[in-house]
Amino acid sequence: MASKTRKPKTPNSKSPQKRASQTDSYSPEVADSPRARPTNDLGRRLRDLCVSWHESVHKWTNLNSLGTNVANKLMNLQLQDHYSDAEGTNSVSVLDDTSESASAELQDEIVRTSQELSTILQKMDGIVTKMESLSKNFEAAKELDKMKEATSDQNDGKCIFKTWTVDKYCNTSNKLLAMYRKELTLKEKLFSSFTSTKDRITLMVYLSLWLHSPYIDRDHDILLESMLVETDLRK
Repeated sequence: MASKTRKPKTPNSKSPQKRASQTDSYSPEVADSPRARPTNDLGRRLRDLCVSWHESVHKWTNLNSLGTNVANKLMNLQLQDHYSDAEGTNSVSVLDDTSESASAELQDEIVRTSQELSTILQKMDGIVTKMESLSKNFEAAKELDKMKEATSDQNDGKCIFKTWTVDKYCNTSNKLLAMYRKELTLKEKLFSSFTSTKDRITLMVYLSLWLHSPYIDRDHDILLESMLVETDLRK
């Protein structure tokens, strides 16, 4: 009979909760105020792109939290399987039908949980694809702005809302995108490790990496909030 193993606790962190609170939906009151309404097509386009960025980050944050729970479950299943194998190897008795059935059920649960984490990862990949599209749209807006300036008397580098030029929006979007690309790559590697590693300490490190999202650094919230404040989507 397999020995009971103590389930490791999921690492505690205030970071995801803090990030989620800072990226809550923007205030409709602010978004609908006269000052917040763009006065031209370019302004409206930039504003919509900023809203989409905020929504994408919010979806990612939720998926990351869900993925942490699923990864923790998968880790515990892997450890349970590992210790069951170890006990079976050291035992002189032959596994009976009940033990074999329990082992088969455990393997099925590992497969199901792995598939669940894989689905979450695929959704995160879809969000990064959306973010890439947003950055391309910012670049297109910048080129459109340059074309308009070339045929008008306006000076280059004009501000659209408060202090940011279109180029500033592009740079901010690209910086955010770079963070999420790196983080997605890390999570893809972690997924492979979750499904193959049996060592408890190593699995705990991997789980902590998934939870804390190291590539989404301290500049992330500043960049996103600045984008929302600049377009009057945040007070």
